[in-house]
Amino acid sequence: CIRDRAMPALQAGTITRSEMSQVASGLVAVYRANRGVLDGIIELAEYDDEARQAWHETVHGIAAAFQIAMQHWRPELTESKAIQLSRMIVWAGERYLHQELADSGADNDQAVVWTMTEMAWQLMND
Repeated sequence: CIRDRAMPALQAGTITRSEMSQVASGLVAVYRANRGVLDGIIELAEYDDEARQAWHETVHGIAAAFQIAMQHWRPELTESKAIQLSRMIVWAGERYLHQELADSGADNDQAVVWTMTEMAWQLMND
């Protein structure tokens, strides 16, 4: 499960760039291994209200865990800003994985991991 890959680092309240890269690598591996199912869910969520709600709940659940960590790393953020920034990071990651992994082979995975790590690192360490 994607959430299970990220939770230990998120719950710790601190994360190194290397750990963030490991989380991104795990997300790419899970997405790559389950791409057909995830692509189907994402497509169905575009047309079906129940699927859309379930997918939103899944993504927002991951974002909620990210938000807790975000508030540890960026204590100057209000709760509202931490929630919105966390959702943006998670939704952006979901879209990026969906698009990039559909259009490339496994030889591009390290570039995808680097990009996800860089985006999250920059946003977390403003």
